[in-house]
Amino acid sequence: HLVAPGTAIEHKASLAEFSQKYPRATVWVSPGQGTSPFDPSLGRVDGVLGQGVPPWEQEIECKVFYVGPPETAGTYAESAFFHKETKALLLTDAVLKVPEAPPPVLASYGYEGTPGELSKEQWYYKFLAFNFLAMRGSDEADFKALAKPPGIVSPILRFTLYPICQQQAAAWVESVAKWPFELAVAAHLASP
Repeated sequence: HLVAPGTAIEHKASLAEFSQKYPRATVWVSPGQGTSPFDPSLGRVDGVLGQGVPPWEQEIECKVFYVGPPETAGTYAESAFFHKETKALLLTDAVLKVPEAPPPVLASYGYEGTPGELSKEQWYYKFLAFNFLAMRGSDEADFKALAKPPGIVSPILRFTLYPICQQQAAAWVESVAKWPFELAVAAHLASP
């Protein structure tokens, strides 16, 4: 199965290519796709999360958080999955764990587009800048404050989206929290 669990471009940019490479895979997307002129082609789509019954439903449950105009300027979707056998909660953007060292994949991009390892200082800056964080201290102090907890709410969502749609976000979080998960796995950076 191929799943685009959210509306952020990085979660769907390669979906059409993957669906061509794996033609027997079913393709599922979150609601709100195709609403931006910058959205890439998704290729074949077999279903929309929250609007159909995916073939994995007996193994993995799914809950979708979706908001769009007029509440927000654009559309946003986040899908949470609960793998029943392992009691694992799978998240995309809702929670992340900031690792002390940069993920190895960032070496392919480097600091300013030239491939190469990032120094700690470059990693601190890159993480803070990517998440649009304007903190009060130094990059190192701000980074360490975010890296210390076992998991944090994505700063972009916490400060830009969730305040606009507090009731919808709270209802989704409460419904996800009812799953009897014992492990949380985040798609970005490290997992809590």
